[in-house]
Amino acid sequence: MALPPGMDKLMVRKASPAAAAAATTFTFREVVGMLRRRMWLIIILTGLMAAIFSAGCFFWRRTNPQYTSTGLIRCNMPGQENILLGVTPAMRSDIISLQTQNQAMFLSSEYFLGQVLSKRYKVKSTNWYKQRQDKPTEILRDLSKAFSASPGRNTQFVQVFMRANSEVEAKGILDEILEQFRQIMKDRAEGDAGEKLAALNKEKKKLDSVIMLRKGKLTTLRELAKVPGGLERGGGGMVMEELRAIMIEKLTLEAQIKKASLDWEDLQEDVRANGISGAVQAAINNDPTILRHQAQLMSFQTHLDGLLDRLGPEHQEVQKTRTLMDSISEQIRQRELQLQQQYSNAEQTMLERDIASLQAEYERVVSQHEVLLSRQSKVDRSRVEYIQLQAEIEDMQQRAERFEERINSYKLKYDNPRLEAVVESLGTKPRFISFPRYSMFIPGGIFLGIMLSLGLVFLLEFLDDSIKTPSDIVKHLHVPMLGMVPEYDELDSDEVEIAKIAYIHPHAMMSESFRQIRTNLYYSAPAENMRTLLVTSCSAKCGKTSTAVNLAITLAVEGKRVLVVDANFRKSAINRLFAQEGAPRGLSNILVGQTPAAEVIRKTEIEGLDVMDAGPEPPNPSGLLNSDRMKVFLESQKGYYDHVIIDGPPALVVSDARILADWTDGTIIVVHAGDTSRGIVQRLIRELRTDKVQIMGVVLNCVRPQKGGYFRKSYETYYDYVGHRETASASLPEGIADQDVDSEKTS
Repeated sequence: MALPPGMDKLMVRKASPAAAAAATTFTFREVVGMLRRRMWLIIILTGLMAAIFSAGCFFWRRTNPQYTSTGLIRCNMPGQENILLGVTPAMRSDIISLQTQNQAMFLSSEYFLGQVLSKRYKVKSTNWYKQRQDKPTEILRDLSKAFSASPGRNTQFVQVFMRANSEVEAKGILDEILEQFRQIMKDRAEGDAGEKLAALNKEKKKLDSVIMLRKGKLTTLRELAKVPGGLERGGGGMVMEELRAIMIEKLTLEAQIKKASLDWEDLQEDVRANGISGAVQAAINNDPTILRHQAQLMSFQTHLDGLLDRLGPEHQEVQKTRTLMDSISEQIRQRELQLQQQYSNAEQTMLERDIASLQAEYERVVSQHEVLLSRQSKVDRSRVEYIQLQAEIEDMQQRAERFEERINSYKLKYDNPRLEAVVESLGTKPRFISFPRYSMFIPGGIFLGIMLSLGLVFLLEFLDDSIKTPSDIVKHLHVPMLGMVPEYDELDSDEVEIAKIAYIHPHAMMSESFRQIRTNLYYSAPAENMRTLLVTSCSAKCGKTSTAVNLAITLAVEGKRVLVVDANFRKSAINRLFAQEGAPRGLSNILVGQTPAAEVIRKTEIEGLDVMDAGPEPPNPSGLLNSDRMKVFLESQKGYYDHVIIDGPPALVVSDARILADWTDGTIIVVHAGDTSRGIVQRLIRELRTDKVQIMGVVLNCVRPQKGGYFRKSYETYYDYVGHRETASASLPEGIADQDVDSEKTS
């Protein structure tokens, strides 16, 4: 059987864990569905809130209108300059923003508004003040509410507002507030300029006294140094010349001492080697006495040589000459020894005296050199200190000049003070009512109405736990969805008995819905496992009887032999749908053994469909249904019928349905859309699963096709399609036409 578009998604399926997790959330499609269903509630509540707000705005404007006067204040760059150095930072946007915020906070402070109320007498003469003068504690609070200051973003301006019942008073009070602000800014600026001027004068006096001290110290340094040429650059050159000369003398003496030391060492070396030094030997050799004696000795030697040649060595004259010569030689030797001792001592004494003299002179020079170095170091330190003092005095004199300039500048500022903020414009006279405004109240009412209506819609949805759509079955029940039956309305061709609509009007949408349920049953289980089916519900008036009968009709039309058994002893309905003459007999008669089943089973006008009434109400229905005769009855009917459909009582009202469910192959649960709560259905499913009953699925009955919804669109599309089919088959015989239409549905 062909299904309408999208109905295949409602086929038999088991709920996944993801679907179970999503049971507590709303999808976008469900939210749209909720809004569609409650659209009139949203529209009415929104319109009502808009009307209430509009009426409230009208009444408020008539009884207590509010006028707002606006003014403007311009903030200057704060004078965060160093009063000693005169350095002013560059203008920065963050500092300006901070300045505007500070001024806005000051304007809104209780201190400032309190000054306005206490010092501005024109404010006290207004009706606004007189209305509150009996309640002095409320005046400041009301003024804080009526007056506000808002700093402009990335600008130097602060916008101020004053709201009052009269446009004249709104402007007048704001003007007084701005005048008070202007006076405070002027007083503050004059006070700041006076404080800075006093501070500058104080620092100028300190600087002048320091300059005088520095100059006195400069004079003292110059007098103490007593350096020719003074301590200025280039002075004190005489000390350097003396130091240079003494350094040369020191170096010369060091050389002389070195030379004398070397001579002493040479003398000692000669004495060790020769006994006497070369100088002493030379002095001895040049001695006149020794030279005379040597000349005599040479003369005697010549005379001796002549005597030897003439007289011989033994001659008395020769011997006498030799004796004289030996005497002279002894005199020479004695003279040499005398001179050697004399000259050696003199030489050593003179050398030692020279070395001592040089050493003493060297020590004198060294001492004088140290004195000159100390003097030069003192001169250098004095010169450095002198120059530093001169530089400090020059710098201080320049600073003193700058102080003088800034003192003159602040004198001008004191005479013409620079304000931190100035009043750019006084209050404007309002031309329109600023509050309340329709442009604010009507959108506000609409917005509030929408919010309240949406909240009410979601609240109603949360409070309404009934099963309304197939998605509710998937999310909350976790059982197969066999199909849904629409609520009967004017789109059906004529008024018919809904319990047999599948036979009376087979082309209706409701009939097609039951055929879809039949098809889904085929897909849910093999045919041999669906021989006996129980149709039940949680409570009465859910449409279980209509579902059982129409499902049986669709099975019979397909060529199956079907028996519908009315097992609802307390409130039977089959005898009304398929009327019979005589006293009612049915299932209860069979179960008590009064009559066989063949005598109470009745044929109907529908080929292949038989029915059995419930019969008289027994005193103990549960006991009869739980008997072996009920089991034997069902087993025996399987041999004659393809399907036995039992119309049972509500399962949560009486226990009969749970007993019947245990005897059948499967159970179909009928749920009334929008009326049966999911908690009741969940309880029924729990109990049936506890009894290990095979639940074939759920049929959602009386589904309301919402305007604009998918089911509504399918509903209309189906009738358009069926209407064309009926036109095409109008010329065929009635049986053939019905057979063709039915085959089209089942293809």
